[in-house]
Amino acid sequence: MSFVPNKSQQLNIFDTAIFSKNLNEVLELKQYSYLKTFSEEVFPLIDEEQFAVLYADNPASRPNTPVNVIVGAEILKQLFHITDDAVVLFVRGSEIFQYLLHTSSDPKQQFSDRTLSRFRCRLAQYEHDTGIDLMHACLESVFEKLRKRAGISDRLKRVDSLMVESSMKKLNRYELLYVVFTDLLTCLRKHDLNTLLEGFEGYLDVSNYNEMFYHCSKDERSNRFDKMLDDISTLLCRLDGNEECKSFKEYDLFCTTVAQQTDVNELGARFLRPAKSGMRADIVQSPRDPDATSRKKAGKYHRGYVANLVEAVGKAADGTDCGIIIHYQTEPNIKADVKFMQDELDKLPDAASDSEDNGTIVADGAYHSYENKEEARKKGIELITTDLTGKDTPDANADFKLSEDGQHVESCAAGHAPINEKYDPKTESVKAIYDKETCQNCPYHDQCHPKMKKNVAEKKISKKMVARAKDQRFHNSDEITKYSHVRNGIEASASALRRGYNIDHLPVRGLRNVRYWLGFKIAALNCRKFFDCRTRQDQCALKQGNS
Repeated sequence: MSFVPNKSQQLNIFDTAIFSKNLNEVLELKQYSYLKTFSEEVFPLIDEEQFAVLYADNPASRPNTPVNVIVGAEILKQLFHITDDAVVLFVRGSEIFQYLLHTSSDPKQQFSDRTLSRFRCRLAQYEHDTGIDLMHACLESVFEKLRKRAGISDRLKRVDSLMVESSMKKLNRYELLYVVFTDLLTCLRKHDLNTLLEGFEGYLDVSNYNEMFYHCSKDERSNRFDKMLDDISTLLCRLDGNEECKSFKEYDLFCTTVAQQTDVNELGARFLRPAKSGMRADIVQSPRDPDATSRKKAGKYHRGYVANLVEAVGKAADGTDCGIIIHYQTEPNIKADVKFMQDELDKLPDAASDSEDNGTIVADGAYHSYENKEEARKKGIELITTDLTGKDTPDANADFKLSEDGQHVESCAAGHAPINEKYDPKTESVKAIYDKETCQNCPYHDQCHPKMKKNVAEKKISKKMVARAKDQRFHNSDEITKYSHVRNGIEASASALRRGYNIDHLPVRGLRNVRYWLGFKIAALNCRKFFDCRTRQDQCALKQGNS
């Protein structure tokens, strides 16, 4: 299949949609005005050239289904909350969908029940081979163009993360071991390695699961669990040195899970490792979704992924705040917000000079760190977090002046220079020595808390401590209130994704698939935001015309 660019970026005079009376009557209705906006302003923004690498370069082979039609159909699927089958039905039989995707002039309607699934397989294989997520790049390009069309500046951005639950079944630890064990046994039977299955035939019976976990007494269940652990050890010994089995993904998952969940005592008996003996959050939660991780947040355990949203904020035509999500990132949910901020800052170029102002990023306290603040400063960006995590530092530390490299103290809060000092590279702090009498009579003595010796006073100070104290002062000022209001706006986007687009019940598993689906749900939300901006602009233009 060869790549052929879609020439139908705009409707032409031969399109049947232009002459359709029923379609034009629908488009004239106020509640459906967004359909025209999607067809004329959103669909043409999809750049399909970057997907040419997915297809052959032989022009004699059969041409592909237009990629921008596929991407547009995926956005419409999330926008209207429909299934793949419904998308195929509407693209082939609905003149409204054909108008939205600019296919009304195509008599063949090249869109089948396998078009979407085959395209996803091509994307997944390309990402597996190269590590490049073409769809993520395409959607973020569309988001940036939407931002510009909506007239929203990128100088003010707000950031937040939200948990995305996996659709996997929550298994206890014995169930997890049972499932990976039976999955491997099933795989061995599939590859005709029946000699390795001797003595384990009972596990291949589909009814054995319910009998082990639900239809037996507590004592009998405990005996069965002990036997299962012994059988697991037996199978590991049988497979030791078998190179063919090591190529199976079920074998890797089995070995990983057994190593994470169990140990062997002095007598060689396998037992379940105590949950409080260093169980990590990144262990396998389910073989059905091995990419998912576990994290406790706000007193609740989450199993799945975390999405980080970066939204550009501006003013709509009527003066109200509006925003477009321009960047998104999806990772296993053990990734911290501070790491997301590092990734976001790494994408940006360094400022040409210290005075260059590249805008402001507003986030909550989980994104704060001294390293992120310094990196943002190098990029010419003001990073403002509406809260701080960790222990407070004395307010007087904000008035200490240190050298550029942080290895020398020029003056304290009262303006006194130390009589001696020593830099500790391990802690990146300076131990400043002051005259004892001077420190005792200093007005900042009770805030500074120096360590009083026999003849001198010692004070440990670092650039991080100074920066922390300055951040505390800022957070205690009235100026932080307006930034808090700005940041709170992204909570509405997170809520819309959770309540309106049901991101906690995605019909897919695995990081790659979750990232794909979440990207189109964000695209649908951005389209709604863009439609709203356009409606406000039209209303303001109408008011000005009437006045």
